[in-house]
Amino acid sequence: MKIDRQAVFQFGHVYNSDAKEKIFKRSGKVDGSAVEFSVPIISGKRGIMHAILEQFPAFDRMRKGCSLNKLQTFATMVDCLSGNLQTIFDNIVAEEYDTDEKKKQQGAFNEARMKMITRTTKFECPRDEQLDFMRHMKFADYKLNPMQYQEEFSKTIRATKELEGTSTMPNLAEWNKILAESFPTEYQRYWLDSRLSYATITMLIVARTMQTYYDRKQEDEPEATESDSDEDSDKKSADKSKKTKSNTTKTGARRNGI
Repeated sequence: MKIDRQAVFQFGHVYNSDAKEKIFKRSGKVDGSAVEFSVPIISGKRGIMHAILEQFPAFDRMRKGCSLNKLQTFATMVDCLSGNLQTIFDNIVAEEYDTDEKKKQQGAFNEARMKMITRTTKFECPRDEQLDFMRHMKFADYKLNPMQYQEEFSKTIRATKELEGTSTMPNLAEWNKILAESFPTEYQRYWLDSRLSYATITMLIVARTMQTYYDRKQEDEPEATESDSDEDSDKKSADKSKKTKSNTTKTGARRNGI
């Protein structure tokens, strides 16, 4: 039975970073110095990975620098959302954080923010779904070289860690194994020849090893193509020679009255 695994994040998808984006600004302090904080006002059009990895950290820096209390944090977050995300966040607050006491509970804001992310997906436990997808994804499905693939892989891990779910995140050794086994068999054989241990390396080392094999394949492919071309040319010449010989035989037969 074929299992149709679906990702929460679009792996390797690059959103238009030049798209005009409204910015929420507020003055605060960092180490006693005045700073103007800028937070993207997001609607969800650039994807939830953008929200988790770019907007949320910018918002957290601002709320710390501006010394926002818990009630102010909820109110300011609404100012930093628009469109679908703002509607979802408003609904969550109205349903589950409708009193000041609930908003003041430890971790309430981060919890509400992640519930907003979950509602943009069709999964009850998006982290579980994303981890299952990543355990079965294949390098060959993406038009990336191993180094680019690993950078996207690492970025996706950072975002997946923040999703709601029941599954625990793999440790570094487990991620190294998942990454290596997502490559074709020939790459994995090359990796095994390196005799490196998943427990003592980083994903970058896995990627560099695979990149070395990838580069060698790229260098060999033109030669293979040229060889194939020569074989095709020889075959065509042989076929042409056979055809000429056949025509000559037939012509001689007609001359002899056969």
